[in-house]
Amino acid sequence: MRKVTFAAIAVDRNNDQVIVGAVTDYHSFLEACARAEEQCKLRGGYYPKVVLAWEGGGCAYIIFQNRFAGIYSWSLRETEAVAKSEAMTAYLNLTEGTAADIGAGVCNGGKISDLKIHIRPNGGF
Repeated sequence: MRKVTFAAIAVDRNNDQVIVGAVTDYHSFLEACARAEEQCKLRGGYYPKVVLAWEGGGCAYIIFQNRFAGIYSWSLRETEAVAKSEAMTAYLNLTEGTAADIGAGVCNGGKISDLKIHIRPNGGF
């Protein structure tokens, strides 16, 4: 039986700034989510929320806009470069070319064929 690993990204807003906590390669979904929230708190977040969590290989890229602390676009693909390009294209289409305030990317170990999204952002594509 092949063991898969889990990754999670948590976010919070503090004084109109987006705080991000991200972790990869955890052996349980719950542990990955808890650690992502913990990382967000260590960076200044108070009430972080996991916005993306998955198991298996894959790289995520999420683009935020600080003023509204909203997730504008995201992608989860085989490489970070592809995920970033896809997320940025979607962001620019949604905002008619407005520059992004912050982007966060992270890659989880494992095989892309094992990819399964458990929590996905409420926006994007």
